[in-house]
Amino acid sequence: MIKQSTGDKYLKKLKPILRIEDWDITLHVLDPTAYAVMHAEKFGYETYGITEIQNDSDVNIYIRSDLDPLDFITTMIHECVHLVTHRYDEFVTGTLTYVDSKKIAKVFKNEALWEMEILVSRLTTILRPLVKL
Repeated sequence: MIKQSTGDKYLKKLKPILRIEDWDITLHVLDPTAYAVMHAEKFGYETYGITEIQNDSDVNIYIRSDLDPLDFITTMIHECVHLVTHRYDEFVTGTLTYVDSKKIAKVFKNEALWEMEILVSRLTTILRPLVKL
């Protein structure tokens, strides 16, 4: 089980590496039950972590405490990479509001969000061996 203090230590080291010091990030290391209660319904697949961004600067990152240390660090990097790609993600999502057809906009939005998740996962795979926490 990863403790909150351990997660906070990793986040403190990771922020300057990814140059996300200007974000007000609160990390929540949750036991699997609490995590499931809060986030199980959001996706159609199992997640280890979720990032919620408010006001383009306030962030809550939720990560399950039952992950082994390597998976925890990988999940933390993944969630923080969402902050690095946030401006582009918001641009794509915002641009889709100009699509006239609601049906087409929904399809594009779902595809855009999934493609963003794939991009974040690829960046995490590249960064993971380079980041020493």
